[in-house]
Amino acid sequence: YADWNDCLRLGANGESTFVALQYYYAFTVLRAFAGEKGDAEYRDWLEREQGTFGEKLQALCWNEDRFIRGFTEAGADPCALCTDETRDGRSICVVEEPADIVSLEASGAFRGRYHSLGGKLSPARRTGPDRLRFAELRDRVVREGVEEVLLAVSTDMDGDATAGYAVELLRGTGAKVTRLAFGLPADSGVAYSDPLTLRRAIRGRMEA
Repeated sequence: YADWNDCLRLGANGESTFVALQYYYAFTVLRAFAGEKGDAEYRDWLEREQGTFGEKLQALCWNEDRFIRGFTEAGADPCALCTDETRDGRSICVVEEPADIVSLEASGAFRGRYHSLGGKLSPARRTGPDRLRFAELRDRVVREGVEEVLLAVSTDMDGDATAGYAVELLRGTGAKVTRLAFGLPADSGVAYSDPLTLRRAIRGRMEA
């Protein structure tokens, strides 16, 4: 990956921020790959580097007023996604990391607002609810009168735990809590899918 200064030189008017988010997401992909290969040392190094990169990304977006509101601290100015009056403020999509927003925006299917938790629950990494932005999420749902919260989190065990905790946390707020549908990836086949993916695809089947 390029270093931070290379990233900042790639453009103005938000382009550098978008590229920075792509680099941040690349860390996540590489960490997963290192885990699959059993290289714990490289995976842990990537996690540390991603944390450092994320801190610099926060600083950039605070200074340039280009940031996802759910990923900022109190007092930071909201970004264009949060102030765009054409977006539906009644729905919030919850993601693990800001980089996830890039992929969701590319789909063009969601027109609400976003809230980044800053990670997911993980007993193995000692990441509990207090280290994520759950409290801010609930406060925001109540304060803004949100009607639907869409959970766009991972489909692994940690992602399921994160989704389950969010459901319980938001109980009683009046907001409907939904989760991304599970199914087969585009251009993929049944023979190449794991049993859990197939089970979820069958349960979520729709009329043809």
